[in-house]
Amino acid sequence: MDESAMRADSNCMTSLGSLPAVRKPNPDTYLSDLNAFVFMEIANILDMNETWKKLFGLLPGFYYSAKDLQFYEREHQRVSGSPSTALLRDMGHKGFRVTDLIAFLEQLQLERALVYIKEFQPVRLTRPLQTIYRIQGGPDSRLEIECPVTGFPRPSFQWFKLKEDWIELTDQCSRVLSFRPVRLEDTGKYCCRFNNTDNYTNQQSCDFTDVITVEVQRDFVLDKSGIEWFVKREPPQILRQPTSPSRGPFYQGAKLVLECVAKGSEPLFYEWYKNGVKMPGEECSTFVFYIMPEDDVVRYKYQCRVWNEYGSIHSDVVHVNVSSPREGPQFVAEDKVALLIANEEYNVHEGLRSAVTDVITVAKLLTKLDFKVLAAVNLEEMEMRNIVSEFCKLLDSGVYGVFYYAGHGFEVNKQCYMMPVDAPKEFNCSHCICVEEVKASMQQRNPALCCLLIDMCRKDPDCSFLGMDGFQLFQSKVDRNLICVYATSYSCPALDGPIGKNGLFVKHLKNYITKDLSIEEVLSHVFEDVSVDSAASNKQFPSISEKTLAQTRRSLADKIHSMLPNSSDRNERYLTLIRKPSGFKVRYCDSQSDIQLVTHITFQLEHTVLCNSLEMTIFVTDQNDRPQSTFTSYLQTMEPVYMREHFEQVLIEEDKHVVVTFKNLQKLKDPLIIQGNLLRGKRNIDSWSQVLGHPLISSVSRQWETRRCPIVNKLSCLTPPTESDESGIGSFSSKLTN
Repeated sequence: MDESAMRADSNCMTSLGSLPAVRKPNPDTYLSDLNAFVFMEIANILDMNETWKKLFGLLPGFYYSAKDLQFYEREHQRVSGSPSTALLRDMGHKGFRVTDLIAFLEQLQLERALVYIKEFQPVRLTRPLQTIYRIQGGPDSRLEIECPVTGFPRPSFQWFKLKEDWIELTDQCSRVLSFRPVRLEDTGKYCCRFNNTDNYTNQQSCDFTDVITVEVQRDFVLDKSGIEWFVKREPPQILRQPTSPSRGPFYQGAKLVLECVAKGSEPLFYEWYKNGVKMPGEECSTFVFYIMPEDDVVRYKYQCRVWNEYGSIHSDVVHVNVSSPREGPQFVAEDKVALLIANEEYNVHEGLRSAVTDVITVAKLLTKLDFKVLAAVNLEEMEMRNIVSEFCKLLDSGVYGVFYYAGHGFEVNKQCYMMPVDAPKEFNCSHCICVEEVKASMQQRNPALCCLLIDMCRKDPDCSFLGMDGFQLFQSKVDRNLICVYATSYSCPALDGPIGKNGLFVKHLKNYITKDLSIEEVLSHVFEDVSVDSAASNKQFPSISEKTLAQTRRSLADKIHSMLPNSSDRNERYLTLIRKPSGFKVRYCDSQSDIQLVTHITFQLEHTVLCNSLEMTIFVTDQNDRPQSTFTSYLQTMEPVYMREHFEQVLIEEDKHVVVTFKNLQKLKDPLIIQGNLLRGKRNIDSWSQVLGHPLISSVSRQWETRRCPIVNKLSCLTPPTESDESGIGSFSSKLTN
């Protein structure tokens, strides 16, 4: 088969999985409440080879003792006795849940048992693959190409090589394609098929890697017997000299990338020198470095030495000039993260018009500044508390943190409160989130910069029902890294904008936030522009409520020093919060027109930035990707049922695309399952389904606290993330800071 045919097979196999015939238990189910069939299957597996003893050894010591072990061993001596059955039943009575058993079975690597209770995870690549490998062959040469795939159950692998057709390599059925030694005939194109199957629920997934090219250089020959190798003795030659990417001076903290391309008999070794001194650890052909302040030195010379056992050569010298501190940014962040919340659609209070628009605008601008952005809209009180906790877990020493809120709010006793969308009509302070509480939770993580932008009213609410119930005076820790800005002053409103337009504060903030200016300079420009804006009408006066910046030149545009420790853990946690489902395709052969139809389903964050709102686009083409306006595919139903009130489906008439938006994903506790139909005109001709699991913020929100808990305390107690038209869903419908 050719490459396109292999890819088509992958798409079909991935998309033809139907809604699971068997449901796996909810992770919060007690073991004593497990389905009898599942309970006995797991018990039988644990009874084999006395595997239950290994499980017993993993249980906390304060639950079980050596006497308990003896009791379960005696259970084995009874007629039809099963120590595993007794142990699992007792674990259920002691409060163990399915999620606990999953953790234990994963430690024991008992996939045969896990398949009954752990959710199916489609196969996916965890990182992009290198697509070209150039290597010299020889008697001691070796090449290993790994297919980095994750999924549950454990994926299977099969490697192929392209000759006249794709040929299955029967001896290459593992994660790693291995050549030992590398021979000239190994030159060619390869790809890997990876798939997994859940035999309990009949779910399956499959995909292929991109084509990988292996080029074996002709630097060796075989003797007549074909055994001995004769390698050419070739000293290194530099094919491309390293050059400076810029003629002008570099700012301190700027990223410098130099590359020296050489050829010669392998292995080749590289060494990089700065001002004539060898740089430890820099032993690759590509040199990446962040220019940091160093004893006021403003000129550097970089050079590469390439050598092998047959010779050595030095590259040209690269001259790099560094600007003085006054000419550019002085500071570098270990990382930059931001949380933006827009509360616009209130349950019982008047809604707003521009809060969501403001958050989307600021989120996109911060993304351009390399911030890791979490943006969410219309959150209830506990949801606000939980997402602030998730945000604070991304903060750390050396990290810049920005918090922006747009929505209703008020000030009482010199403390400001943000109103969640579920605030009751007659609310008090206990129903809202104090800005000081958020400030304290951020300061607790000791970030290099702690910036709060609060875009809400600061008027006193109607005290006739507010009273002092729930009032608590928050006193946050004060460090020399804080700036807290309000879009208005005490007892003043923050003016809302028209629908689809920005409010007054963001209207001017967006003009300066991405500029290479200090935070104080940015705010100075914004305050000045607001003061002369006729829309302010002498009602809105932005103010800085607190400023303890020791380094006044810090800027949101400062560069990131991404080669510092802990950045990979932070990246993985952040990616978990914004991970979207993989797109897929569904194929159907129309018997009337003899056309091979392809339904394309793609996903993205709504407005590309909202982590609690997923946008799904559905459109139909033929096998050559030509649009088919006669046919339409749309979402017909979804599970769980309680999420059906949190979605919108719109048909774009001009190109027959259907756009589905799944909102409020922070409320999703069970795996999201969708099912759609393919129509010719108004007649249904095919259907499709897919398990989307827990996308975006729902990957962690399903574990969120549901009872009120102070944000600061939660930072230490929350665990890290692991991972018919009867309802009206089949119909189409169209569908902000005071």
